[in-house]
Parts: sequence; C-alpha cells; structure tokens
Amino acid sequence: MPVRVLIAATGEPVSVDDVRTHLRIESTEEDYLLLSYITAARLYAENYCRRSFMPQTFRLSIDTFPASGLIELPFAPLSTNSTDVTITYADSSGNSTTLSSTYYTVDYQSEPGRIILNKDLDWPDTYGHYLDVSITYKSGYPLDANSTGGTCPGAIKQWILMRVGQMYEHREPVLVGQNFSYLQRSFVGGLLDPYVLPEIV
Repeated sequence: MPVRVLIAATGEPVSVDDVRTHLRIESTEEDYLLLSYITAARLYAENYCRRSFMPQTFRLSIDTFPASGLIELPFAPLSTNSTDVTITYADSSGNSTTLSSTYYTVDYQSEPGRIILNKDLDWPDTYGHYLDVSITYKSGYPLDANSTGGTCPGAIKQWILMRVGQMYEHREPVLVGQNFSYLQRSFVGGLLDPYVLPEIV
C-alpha cells in the first residue's frame, strides 16, 4: 500500500542540547552535524518500529475500498483529532469526492490505527482504476510544551542519543586497523522492541 509523508516532522524527539550534554560536548560548532545525526537516527528507528515519533501527516493510497470494511493506517500512534483523518475517492464517474465521516468510525486506540466501515453501510463505488482511494491522516506522539520531543517515550529518546553518539564517534562505516565494540544489541536494540508494530500487508 503506497504511503508517503505529506507534512514531515517539524521537530525531533531529542534536541542538540540533549546530545551535547549526553556526549559532554561544550562547543556548538558541530550543531548542524549533530542535528543531521538526530534526524538520521529518528528516521531509521521510525522505519524499524513502523511508528511516528513526532507528529507527521501521511497519505495512504489504495486501489479500492476493502471488502473487509477495515483499513489499517501505517505508522502509529494515530492523532485523536477527528479532523486529522479525511478520505477522498474517485467516484464511478472519475470525480474526486470526499467521503462523509458518517460512513466510518476511526479506531484511535488500536496500533496501528484503523478505519472501520459503519454497520449496515457499504463503501461507495469507485472508478475502478489505480489508487482510487486516498486517506490523509496524522500520526505521531503528541507535542508537549513542557518537554523536549513531546510525549515520545524516554526509551526511544535514549536509543537516539546512543546512536547519535555512535555516529559522532565513528564517522565512517568501517574503521581500518582499529578494534572497538558496540553496546550489546540486547540492550540498545531492546530499547525499541516494545514499540515495534507488525508490518501491514
């Protein structure tokens, strides 16, 4: 199911200040580099967990409404604002139409979030072409004015700090003539394990 980011995250779960404190860096000369590492670590972990750490807007495109009456939305947690989910489709004449929210219920509690066809209703007919149905929605841990990185779990933030530290210390993928050891996967990778979602197929 093709899904793409319409509006990317405008912040990060950890700040450059957090990274400098974590790595005991006093200079601000490499702040741009540190920010790029933070973003790279977040994107990797989001794809690994199939989860949004910061609020982002996505568009899921599917060929037609599913016979099961159920549409799962990649990347949790789903925003609980009802206006953050809209469905458009190409009707039987090929015209773009917004589906009334009376047709469906949004399940915000499940991960991933779901759109469920209401009882005794049928999805409308589509044009019968490619990617006739588009669902636009927002997902990500809510922002919190009192906390850097919003409400993103602390274990995820700690994973990002450690991965940024690794990238900062080892700036090439291979170190020639040097021996070094990584933190055990059971600890570092294990920080993300509770947040990994099953793949939607």
